Amino acid sequence: MSDHENSNIDEVIAKIKTLPLAQRVHAVALFHSLKRKQKYDEELQEEINKVTNQYDRLNLPIYEQQNEIILGQRIPNGVELADLAKYVNDTETQEVNEKNVAEPLSEYWYKVLKNSTLISEVCHDNEKDWEVLKFLQKVELEHEENNNNFTVKLRFLPNEYFTNDVLKKRFIFEKNEDTPVKSESTHINWKEGKNITQKKVSKKQKNKKTGASRNVDKVVDADSFFNFFKDFDLTNQKELDEEELQKQEDLMNEHFDIATEFLDSIVPSSLELYLGLQPEIDGMDEDDEEDDDDNDEDTDDEDDKKKSKRKKSSGSKGGDNKKAEKPECKQQ
Repeated sequence: MSDHENSNIDEVIAKIKTLPLAQRVHAVALFHSLKRKQKYDEELQEEINKVTNQYDRLNLPIYEQQNEIILGQRIPNGVELADLAKYVNDTETQEVNEKNVAEPLSEYWYKVLKNSTLISEVCHDNEKDWEVLKFLQKVELEHEENNNNFTVKLRFLPNEYFTNDVLKKRFIFEKNEDTPVKSESTHINWKEGKNITQKKVSKKQKNKKTGASRNVDKVVDADSFFNFFKDFDLTNQKELDEEELQKQEDLMNEHFDIATEFLDSIVPSSLELYLGLQPEIDGMDEDDEEDDDDNDEDTDDEDDKKKSKRKKSSGSKGGDNKKAEKPECKQQ
């Protein structure tokens, strides 16, 4: 049971105690029914998590087969090309065998990310991010059994920016929760002078005694998609002061938004994005999108309702977490 639910129960108990005795007796009985219903909700949530995890893992071989074609590791087979006749004319039919060769699709995942609405907003004008992402060779997902933990893996071709061939970010959940409490990321081994998550700023510093001033260079954090590989940890909330706790929660929200984009859209609907189309997310139809456009000035509480398919399917737990604004990676 989450801290939010425990707090809600404490509030109910406190309110019941303020009622006149006759009403209090009935309220205690009704509260017993409420707790039974909440127990069923928890069991339902656990079953939903199990089924979601099961089908997430069933999809993994499909994504791997797609990657084999994308990377040019094999040619499409007869089953995959069963509907090919719908897409070629008579003349092209004669050339199919000649054209069906194992060749990688150039910059496939780069184009997919470019056409992802969320990723484009994260790095909309940061040319350095896009330059690095041109080396993205493969996107993979891993789902652990019997829990909600998952990993996003980005594989890169050799490049001038870092020595890693794969960058991973693992999200760790507590039981039956739909938002992660911790992440574990690959440390990026940036090459000399190529760390795009940092920048130099020059500040004037004045000598109090002599009055002379000088420019001092200082290295500070820069906005970048690759800040996704920095970690958050909400497992020790009692040890964090208010400012640090807010910082960790903001990181969690920002990074989980990006991660769910990979889970719900980028990997399963990569072809649509590659073609420049926007995939439909289960649970949201065109009317929902129009309603969103008509209510741009709604409160933050309304904005919180706009969650990914995955967050919707996970029930109400963790629903009180505020969704942070999408981080923008401004060009340095």
